[in-house]
Amino acid sequence: MPNPPNSGGPPAPVDHHRLELSSQLDRICESDAFRDSLRCQEFLRHVVTLWMDGSTESLKERLIGASLFGRSPLYNTADDSIVRVRAREVRRRLEDYYRAEGATEPNRILLPRGCYVPVVLPAGMDSTATVQDLHTSKGESDPLPENPQIIPHATPTISFWRWPWVAMAAVSLVAIISGVATVGWKWGRWGSPVERQTPLERLWRPLLDSTSPVVVDVGMSSSYFVSNRLAPELLARSHKGGASPTGSLTVQPGEVELLDHEIVTMGTLRASIWITGYLAEHRKPYDLRLGADLTPSELQHSSIIYVGAFSNPWTLDSTRGLRYHFARSNSPDRATNAFITDARNPEKRWTAPLYPLPTNIDYALITRIAGHTNSIYFGGLSHHGTQAAAQFLTDPKAFELLTSRLPVGWQDKDLQILLETSVVNKTPKPAKVLDVYVP
Repeated sequence: MPNPPNSGGPPAPVDHHRLELSSQLDRICESDAFRDSLRCQEFLRHVVTLWMDGSTESLKERLIGASLFGRSPLYNTADDSIVRVRAREVRRRLEDYYRAEGATEPNRILLPRGCYVPVVLPAGMDSTATVQDLHTSKGESDPLPENPQIIPHATPTISFWRWPWVAMAAVSLVAIISGVATVGWKWGRWGSPVERQTPLERLWRPLLDSTSPVVVDVGMSSSYFVSNRLAPELLARSHKGGASPTGSLTVQPGEVELLDHEIVTMGTLRASIWITGYLAEHRKPYDLRLGADLTPSELQHSSIIYVGAFSNPWTLDSTRGLRYHFARSNSPDRATNAFITDARNPEKRWTAPLYPLPTNIDYALITRIAGHTNSIYFGGLSHHGTQAAAQFLTDPKAFELLTSRLPVGWQDKDLQILLETSVVNKTPKPAKVLDVYVP
């Protein structure tokens, strides 16, 4: 069967190559480089499948944003970089794959900079030739734009009504943090000389001095979408509605949908802004990640700041064996089943109600792991504590009050700081230090 017409870009594969490329695509998505990122798998499968089908006219930034990420067909790509961010991540993961598990692949699927049309090259061929191949096939002499502005004719495949929950946080996170970074780079400073460094700068110095960008990994929470019919009934039965449950509640298929780790809470968003603003102020480049979207190479070699506790599996896993750590009980009571505990005194617990239950107190834990990566983990029992911890981590005056409790040489050792914050009108107050531990 002949391929459908191709509308620009490198030619789509003929049928006898399609099976081979599909098999390689499966191997890539099942590899260590891609296995932990369903979003990158979806992006790569989307663009490669469209290319193999000869539908390269759909491989434009705004069209991909609409069809894959649920954006409006006329959304402003200059303000929303979701497609460009995901494409850069896919390119990075493809490099990791072909350096490791895919090193023996005879051909390589690549996504050149400047466009979203995949190409296949023999192993060992310089991928920069790919862009020139694209220019030649399109009859162009000028470089391809990094962000082509094409007015689409496609409609989103993800209904827009369900995206405010996700888009509000994700778009705000990218847009606001980008603004903070711009201001920080313009007005920032390189950091004080060693003899004039504040204690907070000494805490951050290993990350600021690292040769590669710091990775900021933002935890994402889960939530549920419920239908317009069901939402009022559930609200009436919740703690906000105040009514006691009466009678049974009938749920139709499709009325409840799990949004698994797709939500960035407001407190986590604010925490991310504090952290990236501090990095920008000190002119330290950073890469932003959402959820568990980290490559094996980054986990091994990068300095990483993990934002969030129960919303960030890396924080839970990496701090589990330390003196202070997060834990859960088997109790169904959301007011007490999540807590911070002390391994030296397991009966000692700091607990607070989890969101969305109201609370006037929260606890947070900051953990700095010294070593070749020098990573920082921080989070609260709820997003209020996460926000308070980020403020503490970026406030020189607050951290300076802590120094009298730190031993000599603390800046080169592991460090844990246990915090308490009062929550007033859903806003955390400056945190109070409950304990400091340096092994």
